[in-house]
Amino acid sequence: MFGVVLVIVFVIGLVLLVLPGLAALCGGVYFAVRWSVSIAAMMAENIGPIRGLGRSWNLVKGMWWRTFGIILLAVIAYIVIYLALLALFTVVAAIMPAISTDTRSGVATAATTLVDALIAPMFPILLTLLYFDLRVRKEGLDLDQLAEQTSPGPAPA
Repeated sequence: MFGVVLVIVFVIGLVLLVLPGLAALCGGVYFAVRWSVSIAAMMAENIGPIRGLGRSWNLVKGMWWRTFGIILLAVIAYIVIYLALLALFTVVAAIMPAISTDTRSGVATAATTLVDALIAPMFPILLTLLYFDLRVRKEGLDLDQLAEQTSPGPAPA
């Protein structure tokens, strides 16, 4: 009898907690991808945050799966690079047993900070490149045309 009650409670918990959590996660991923290039749009086009979100929404429209795939591959690459660099520093720290635990902990913290500093710019760069790629694909933007639009003009003589 206890087993039946346990199964019923488990199923109710699954339905009431896990499934809405998965739905919220999927919704969060959907909106994150749709708004992923909003900061790049705000910076490149000198627009406000609301217009930047709308601009990102329109640029990603029809390209959601492609954008999601690029971001997912970048996340996987980020994790692999991060773990590989941390593993390298961990191996180096492990082969130095003469170092005290406090020093080893400090070195590990410094290594983590260094790895973060090296690979943290990866996502803003990726999202900026993705923004310009979406503009080229959706609007036929030419980079020479963009350079002309953003250049200050000829220097005064």
